[in-house]
Amino acid sequence: MNLGATTLLVRHLGPAAWASYGVALFLANFIDQYLGSKLLGAVITSSEPSLGLLRSGAYLMQLVGRLGLLIAIIAMLPASQLTALHSPLLMCAASGICGYVYVSRALPSALMERRLEYRLIGAGEVLDQVTFTVLAVALVLGGLGLPGVMLALAVQGVPTLLLWRHHTRPTPLLGHRGTALPAILGYAVPGSGVALCVLVEGVVPMVAFSFAHARLLGLAITSSSILSYPGVAVLVLQRISFPAFARAAHPERLNQALKEVSAAAAAILIGAEGLVGITCPWWLPWLFGARWHGAWPLTACYAACYVLLGQVNVLTGALYAAGRPLGALLTWAWMAAGWVFGAALWMLLGRPVWLVAVLLAARVLGLLAGRVQLKRAGLNARLDRPLIKSGLAAATTVGGAAAVAANETALIVVALTVLAVLEAVALWDARAPLRALLAGVLKRGGVELAH
Repeated sequence: MNLGATTLLVRHLGPAAWASYGVALFLANFIDQYLGSKLLGAVITSSEPSLGLLRSGAYLMQLVGRLGLLIAIIAMLPASQLTALHSPLLMCAASGICGYVYVSRALPSALMERRLEYRLIGAGEVLDQVTFTVLAVALVLGGLGLPGVMLALAVQGVPTLLLWRHHTRPTPLLGHRGTALPAILGYAVPGSGVALCVLVEGVVPMVAFSFAHARLLGLAITSSSILSYPGVAVLVLQRISFPAFARAAHPERLNQALKEVSAAAAAILIGAEGLVGITCPWWLPWLFGARWHGAWPLTACYAACYVLLGQVNVLTGALYAAGRPLGALLTWAWMAAGWVFGAALWMLLGRPVWLVAVLLAARVLGLLAGRVQLKRAGLNARLDRPLIKSGLAAATTVGGAAAVAANETALIVVALTVLAVLEAVALWDARAPLRALLAGVLKRGGVELAH
């Protein structure tokens, strides 16, 4: 449903206007994913969170939300004067309001993540999408255009906020500092550093493209958005890896869980993102129209980055669970540095190939840094096979897309064959965790898995 609505809205608004919505959505999602429950690690790891801990957590979240609103207001003037984006004032306002709603529901989300109540979390995420889709499509078809989309974004999280707060009541909304604040900050400070690195990565294409290339920014944002559908496992891993790994307190159990999740992530993402990335020169113009011709290099690059990012999220989740949030911060810092270097090359040379190459290299650097941090944390899970397969799949994705764009039939066949072999090996290596996952799903559905 969301893909269909996105296609409709993109066709109505065009790449340049869609870029403004994409920037606002990125900022709001950034606040939700990295400045929300991610900062409340002390609540997630606590055996029984005290009322003082919850109040301190609510206080921190309100502080983050109000700071986000202040930054959005301050950014309105520079965004309107320095960028080529459409409706920058609405963009800043929508992202600030949506972000404040998101952080206001971060504490209920952390409490549900601590209990692994992901059915209700998933229902809330679906409710967000339904609310946005219904409002945005109605307002755009009614003639409001981009302002209607921004209004839908600003209020899309309100129904889920009410639902989650009702489920976790009585949960404090405003809170106060209290004596438990240092425990909250023990995870929140390194988590804020990770958030800063992620923000740098997101700002890279905005800085590189938005000052004079709003259309190119729209291509980049839409490519990343579309690839998030087959790459939903990346978002799932980013969300649940830390709470799930936190239950495997013993190092041996954590090592085994880390190995199995890494193998499963490779099996899921290599096939999904690899195929979509290789064939993107075919489906991009068909899906969005002729104006999107030439977007395939960025789309293929983002697909390859998703394959690698899945493994990065597995590594950082394990580092959080092992009590090493600083290790996760260092992993993201290495990647952010690479993205900044790539943006500098783009702005100096104006050649997309440099940007693509550096972005992929930054992901590889993040994997290596994460592997080093795992060893320092005393985790020695053997992850060579899934990491190598993911790296080969990323390279095959970019090379295969170039072959498709050039209509090189022989190279296309080679790329698809290599990808199929990598996927087959990944599925074989992940057969045990995938079988356990399938058995759990069927059991919850009331069906016994026949042995």
